[in-house]
Amino acid sequence: MAGRLVATLLGMDSDWTFFRSLSIMNTTPGQSADEEILKRWHDDPSNWKFGIFYYNKEDKRIFPPKRIRGIGWTVNFANPLSLLALAGLLTAIVTIITYLG
Repeated sequence: MAGRLVATLLGMDSDWTFFRSLSIMNTTPGQSADEEILKRWHDDPSNWKFGIFYYNKEDKRIFPPKRIRGIGWTVNFANPLSLLALAGLLTAIVTIITYLG
């Protein structure tokens, strides 16, 4: 049970619905991001710091796809909500491990 919860929190669950919905969030309220723009941002090497950290102030997605698509999701370090979500996720994982471990 705890293992399943931790796996879900780490994004290793087979149901990616939550992360997909965050990945395709609008770039600005009332204006949806065109798939072509999202792909261009994703493929632009200048948006990947050290090749692994996604950093794009224009992209308002909280969890965009990883650089190699299909293997998961990453955090957009330019989005303050992403950093807050990451901190919350890490806090939840540590809390669960501490109290169930």
